[in-house]
Amino acid sequence: MADQERDSEDRRQSGTSTATIVVRDLEAHDQPWMHDFLITYTHSLRVVSRGTLHQVPELPGLIAIYNDIPSALLTYHLADRELEVVTLHAAVQRQGLGARLLAVARERARALGCYRLWLITTNDNEPAIRFYQRQGMTLVAIHHNALEESRKLKPEIRDIVHLCADRNVALFFGHATHSEIYKLAEEVDKVGLKRAVIDHPYSPFLNLSPKMMKELAPVGILFNFTWDELSPLLGVDPQIMYNTIREVGPEHFTLSSDAGEPLFPDSVEAMRLVRGYMEAFGLNQDELYTVCTKNPAKVVGLEFN
Repeated sequence: MADQERDSEDRRQSGTSTATIVVRDLEAHDQPWMHDFLITYTHSLRVVSRGTLHQVPELPGLIAIYNDIPSALLTYHLADRELEVVTLHAAVQRQGLGARLLAVARERARALGCYRLWLITTNDNEPAIRFYQRQGMTLVAIHHNALEESRKLKPEIRDIVHLCADRNVALFFGHATHSEIYKLAEEVDKVGLKRAVIDHPYSPFLNLSPKMMKELAPVGILFNFTWDELSPLLGVDPQIMYNTIREVGPEHFTLSSDAGEPLFPDSVEAMRLVRGYMEAFGLNQDELYTVCTKNPAKVVGLEFN
């Protein structure tokens, strides 16, 4: 099946090139393109939805061809007279590709006798929510903790931890939720990875407590305090940072600049400042060597005595 849409008549009369959108079914010869597209826009070939792990390349789908170039993809799953949109991504934005794919999917659902077309997105993805509402869709349910549960099922997470352990490279946890951090820590402990790092633990993205750090520290995880946390952007009290290092133990911490914001001082100055604060509040020279030199060296694969 194919569906085609052209720009308006006044655009054709203006002398500008006429864009075309052609929507067709996903076919076997599209698999190489689909693989690359999914890795680029979803970073995975698997999607978890309400506890179901979908192998996306095995799903039926629709492709939008924009000016003769495959530029958007919708995949779906049929069950119990319902059509679930599993993925929907467009490489070209604001040209109506997503809307066109969704419209064709809706026509497909009607033709197959489905009584419902539905999809799931995260509740912090406001642009996507607005887009789906503009397409006539209605928010019908909020599934609390669904993202955390879904991520537990994705084998890529476990594979990454094992890969880091096999290659003896560092693993940074990123902006993980608390439940994700503990699940990652379990896997880190299981494989014996000793170069795992939780960045800026007092940033609002993580907001770990000293109690949580003490629970995670025996696994061998390092906590990286940064100038970013002390900066006016995040405003962490350096006394609290020092107290945490003292409570959990300097052997579990690193200090770094994380001075990527244009309004920050350069990395050397940011490092001098965060080190200076911790020295002023009470870290001695041996402890400063541990958090500024010895532990960071361990993260990058060097061993200092």
